[in-house]
Amino acid sequence: MPTLLPCSLRLRTLAALALLAGTAPAHALTYISNLTQFAFSQNPVSTSSWLAEPFITDNSAPSFSLNDYMMSMFNATTASGDFTVSLFSDNSGQPGSPIALGTGTGDPSTTEVYTYTFSSTILQPNTEYWMVASVSSGASSYNAAYVSASDPYAGTWTSTPGWVFSNDQGASWNVAILGISPQFAVDATPTVVPEPATYALLLGLPAFALVYFRRRK
Repeated sequence: MPTLLPCSLRLRTLAALALLAGTAPAHALTYISNLTQFAFSQNPVSTSSWLAEPFITDNSAPSFSLNDYMMSMFNATTASGDFTVSLFSDNSGQPGSPIALGTGTGDPSTTEVYTYTFSSTILQPNTEYWMVASVSSGASSYNAAYVSASDPYAGTWTSTPGWVFSNDQGASWNVAILGISPQFAVDATPTVVPEPATYALLLGLPAFALVYFRRRK
């Protein structure tokens, strides 16, 4: 006949499971966006013109899982399907090392907002990152939409004024016109950490069970 756990242990187990089940699941949030602002200018993205826009995370979560980067584009001048968007670290106010490549169309050739998806990409709090739009080969010339740099961003993350560009495919970066900024948005999911009481209850269950079964022997 199987040995049943004592009532007190069963109750503790059920309580721990209830606490875990009661932890609210995290949902994706738009942490920064200027997509609602009026886009009145454009800048090319080509092999000789890479564009980079910074954003800075806040400390509202221990970390964030990057989901999507949305970028507004105008009609392309020349399109051949080799456009990419990548996440870079920061290196003293300019893009540093590549972190992850977004998944999305390589041919954003018409006027609309395009989404580039990231998976298993963790962002740290209070940290600056860069999104780099690039064309690595071919004769493509895509046009990123721009808004006024004075237009406010929606969300709790921030962006430093302006943007930077590279004429040598990321080997060096130059400060661009400060009066305009790329039109973009970032979606991410905050991490959820269980309450300390939940951890304490879970850690205490094995010890309680061990004492119980030793006493039965």
